[in-house]
Amino acid sequence: MSRRGISLEEISKDYPTILVDTCVLIGQINGKGYDMVRNSAHFFKKHIDEGVMIHVTPSTFREYSDGGPLFDRKNLLDTLQDNDGIFQLSEGEKLWYDVLSKGYSKLRDKFKIEETDYNFLLSGVVIFQSRKAPTALISNDMGILRAWKFLLMKERLSPEELGFLIRIGDETFKKVNPPKNYKKI
Repeated sequence: MSRRGISLEEISKDYPTILVDTCVLIGQINGKGYDMVRNSAHFFKKHIDEGVMIHVTPSTFREYSDGGPLFDRKNLLDTLQDNDGIFQLSEGEKLWYDVLSKGYSKLRDKFKIEETDYNFLLSGVVIFQSRKAPTALISNDMGILRAWKFLLMKERLSPEELGFLIRIGDETFKKVNPPKNYKKI
């Protein structure tokens, strides 16, 4: 990876499944304003239209749609719906999600993450473990990042299996390294 970061297209080559969190749909890290939200919605819609598929969990979709009646936001929501971008877990995956959720019930409090963020993170784990397709989680939420590092070690996953990226610019992302004490067994 260069200093400039990596593109969504580059991410999609390593990770066939890309899950995006609400804060990344809104914009890059430390970004602000109406233009950022509009440009971000346009960026993701354009990439979906060009064949780079991103997904959101149903709870992320609801959270993003609650952000107000911005025309560009509505276009992105419609594009996600029209292109199967709202990731639905199968019945078996829902059962596995419930097992993980019970096993990691204290994770939300430990890392101070909301229910939507917890759902986003555990959905990524379930998707990789059940479908064996490398999955990228893209979020700028540091609580989710810390919880991801914890789950990598507990679930014995590699960052190539369940990657984590942050959005550092309008069109650039950065891969996050695993914890220093990380060893895949």
